[in-house]
Amino acid sequence: SGEAAALLYVWLTGSIFRPFADRSKYFPVVVRRGLLLVISYLVTNVTLNIDRLYLKSALGGTAVTQYYVVSLIGKTLVLFIAPINTIIISYLTKENRRISRKQFFLFSGAGMVVSAVFFLLCQIGTPLFIRLFYPDLSDSTAGLVTVVNLTQILAMLSAYLFIVVLTFTDEKWQLILQVVHLIVLLGLIVSMTPGAGIRGFAAAMLIANALRIGAVMLLGTVCAGRKYAGEEKRRNR
Repeated sequence: SGEAAALLYVWLTGSIFRPFADRSKYFPVVVRRGLLLVISYLVTNVTLNIDRLYLKSALGGTAVTQYYVVSLIGKTLVLFIAPINTIIISYLTKENRRISRKQFFLFSGAGMVVSAVFFLLCQIGTPLFIRLFYPDLSDSTAGLVTVVNLTQILAMLSAYLFIVVLTFTDEKWQLILQVVHLIVLLGLIVSMTPGAGIRGFAAAMLIANALRIGAVMLLGTVCAGRKYAGEEKRRNR
């Protein structure tokens, strides 16, 4: 409501929204790209909350609580990385040039190092958090901590890699990979959860996120090289 009131105030007193009806030649492109990204992020939010959507009906409320408690710190880090990603994409797009394959590997390596540090912090912080605030769940969730933390860290890393790849690929690829990831994830959790319970669900989440990392790395490796090579040829002509 506060944001809506601020927008209304700016619209009434300012001039920034006055020429809103005047559409430039870039309007269709912006709308198309914006819609692709909006749908992509909606799919991402579904995957981030799939534990609440699926575990409740498959295993009951206790499983939802267990997975939520174990994944809470990791999910917080995923949310924390969002504003950082905005800074990264602003930096990468401030110059009208594409990054090379080598630069893509450097950015990816930096993300992996930071992710490894965050994983260690989660491994230390999650058991302490559970013992302090949910001591009754400490024993039942002990075997889930490593798998769930790694799953959340891979989700954080993939969000970062998507931002890097987005600077030199078409937005449709992000949507395609996110939809494929959701389909693969649903297939894995439906097949692995009934037999192994919450541990099977956690393993399915980990496998799906690892596959998504591999897909994003493959896309970035292929596209970064092609884009950069093409620009080098044009500059040398």
